[in-house]
Amino acid sequence: MRRGAIILLVASAIVAMLAACEPPPPAAILTESKSPDGKWIADAVTMQDSGAGQFGFHTTVYLKSLTDPKTQAPVLVFPNEISKEKGKIELHFRWFDGTLEVLVSRMPTFETQVTRYAGMNITVSQYFEKPIPLSAKQLEEVFHSSDLKNARRLLADFHCNPQALGQVAAVRQAWHELGGTLSTEVTQDHHIQAVMAKCLIEGQTQNAAPDPDIDSAVALLRSAVHSDNIIEALVAGEGLIHYADPRDNQSIVDITHREPKVVVFLTFALRNSCSPNAARTLQLMLEQAPDSATKDKIDAKMKLTEPQHREKCDAPANGKQIDRQLQ
Repeated sequence: MRRGAIILLVASAIVAMLAACEPPPPAAILTESKSPDGKWIADAVTMQDSGAGQFGFHTTVYLKSLTDPKTQAPVLVFPNEISKEKGKIELHFRWFDGTLEVLVSRMPTFETQVTRYAGMNITVSQYFEKPIPLSAKQLEEVFHSSDLKNARRLLADFHCNPQALGQVAAVRQAWHELGGTLSTEVTQDHHIQAVMAKCLIEGQTQNAAPDPDIDSAVALLRSAVHSDNIIEALVAGEGLIHYADPRDNQSIVDITHREPKVVVFLTFALRNSCSPNAARTLQLMLEQAPDSATKDKIDAKMKLTEPQHREKCDAPANGKQIDRQLQ
């Protein structure tokens, strides 16, 4: 036998042996839902990326007609994780009036997003699980770390309120350290700074005394709301919605002009506020909607959130927000 043939046989044997030792690819994780009329089915499949050196995962949402097997297509594709500890995006389906609403626990970065297929509208909305709030100590550890990716994940749905005194104090301390020797890679990040500013505003009590930290937080958010980083702009928009100054209304609406996909998210955020100014901002968003489909999307979200909005904002002692007076 020639030497070359022997080498080839040995190499083939090694490849076969290594292949036998490799674990099989993980099975698909499937979420499935059938429309109430029995005509459609939506499913989401999360699988490991294929190819050498590929260790990530992607979720693909498929929409299929049960009356016509040829009518089926992937309508959403986005990177995902398979464990909650690593930042898995949970996903659920809801059907109404010719629309498939995909509910996600955190808004992903879409690689494919189809908004209408075979007469069916496809919308994406973020639902807010009640996350276990980070303690003041955990926040201090996040702000003093250098793991920016983990910090963004932990603070993705971070909110404050006037009762969370320890958490607000931890954010305020990190806020005071900005630009100093204790500032870290995490607190130097513009997105994280917007999260911190939003927390300070959310944690402010009504009729509070003038606070230089609030003034600087508002100034930062008024800059961040114009960011090309849409996630940063959305964080800033949420903070300014809570601040409730009419001078910020147009800046909030302008986020939807730069990225139309966030219309549903901002509609939800505005409906989650009891401030009359939030209602005015939502009306402005409706007036400036680029087309009837966008208006219909806003109207549909408003109808869906009406019970929760009424329950939160119509109660006698609901702690309604007061609009800021123009100075």
